Amino acid sequence: MGLSTIDAPHAWGLSRGSPSVLIAVIDSGIDPAHPDLQAKIRTDIDYDFVGEDDVAEDECGHGTHVAGIAAADTDNGI
Repeated sequence: MGLSTIDAPHAWGLSRGSPSVLIAVIDSGIDPAHPDLQAKIRTDIDYDFVGEDDVAEDECGHGTHVAGIAAADTDNGI
């Protein structure tokens, strides 16, 4: 199960991503202190549609989880 099931190692051979690619996560927010994501989050373009402010911090963890799937480093023990 896991990454080998979706043949992730083969995909990583094609590309490991690019810092020039911007991903929008429209969810419950993102924890800006998460060690796997903090260097990858643009806080200058946040918006909280629930609280109607520019602080999109995650109060339930779902958005951070989704952002981790999209952008976290793999197999680093976090």
